[in-house]
Amino acid sequence: MIQGDESCDDGNAVAGDGCTDCMADEGYLCSGEPSVCGVPCDPLLQDCADGDACYLIRSGSICVSAGAGTQGDECMSLDACAPGLVCLDAMNLPGCTGADCCSPLCDLTDPGPVCECVAFYGVGMAPPGYEDVGVCVGE
Repeated sequence: MIQGDESCDDGNAVAGDGCTDCMADEGYLCSGEPSVCGVPCDPLLQDCADGDACYLIRSGSICVSAGAGTQGDECMSLDACAPGLVCLDAMNLPGCTGADCCSPLCDLTDPGPVCECVAFYGVGMAPPGYEDVGVCVGE
């Protein structure tokens, strides 16, 4: 459990994995309990190393091992969806039959014709540099 001034908790299984002694390692961001940690990245560019994907978290985005879920697939974790997709609550996605489903990310300044692109973060809640990150909620 994350307590007090701790920034992460991954069970201290491996030192230097992004979370050591309940603090995010230098150059890493962490999210959740147990924590998933990774290096920062650009979710719209998907600029992670091969085999990894850039996933949104509350404080930005991180590179972690890529999932395989495709658009509309049910997902249960941050890293369940393929690169360029995000796991969203089903109430935001018509046609999603699970609790959460994979949906494409989009750029609010250039969403393209493929979807209804809405802001991922609430008004005034986006971390610096993430104001244009959106997610597809409809066709």
